[in-house]
Amino acid sequence: MIVEIGGMAVVVVSLIVVVFELRQNTDALKGATVDAIFERQQFELYWSGEIAPIFVKAIQSPSQLSAAESWQLSEWFTAAISARQNEYLQYKLGLIDENIWLTTEGIIQLMFGFGWSKDWWDVYRDVPWDDEFKQRVDYLIETSTINYDGMLDKFSKFGSE
Repeated sequence: MIVEIGGMAVVVVSLIVVVFELRQNTDALKGATVDAIFERQQFELYWSGEIAPIFVKAIQSPSQLSAAESWQLSEWFTAAISARQNEYLQYKLGLIDENIWLTTEGIIQLMFGFGWSKDWWDVYRDVPWDDEFKQRVDYLIETSTINYDGMLDKFSKFGSE
């Protein structure tokens, strides 16, 4: 009887240790996921900064974009929306929490805050994105109140007197 109780205690302690280690591994995986997301977003900001004149032209006078400029912007959008879909899938898997996903939703709304980008989505929406993700992007575009024309006007006043 004492041996059986001792054996059960060892099993219970072993299970507690396994649960503790699993929790630590899950937390480490979530931390690495969040770090990778933020690193990717920083890279996108750097890349978008390099093509800032193209973004401004796409916002203010999209009909004046050259084919090469449209291609560059399209490539940026493809990479950026692919990253957002990856973040959505990680959110659905529980690897990122809701606050981080809400930040991603804000980024999506910023991405589609001007006409050219919405036209881009109309063309590229049928790329084989995840169906739930497409519906979420559609909703975010539909409900967005982002207006880049107004934002550019405010940006142009930074540093001026």
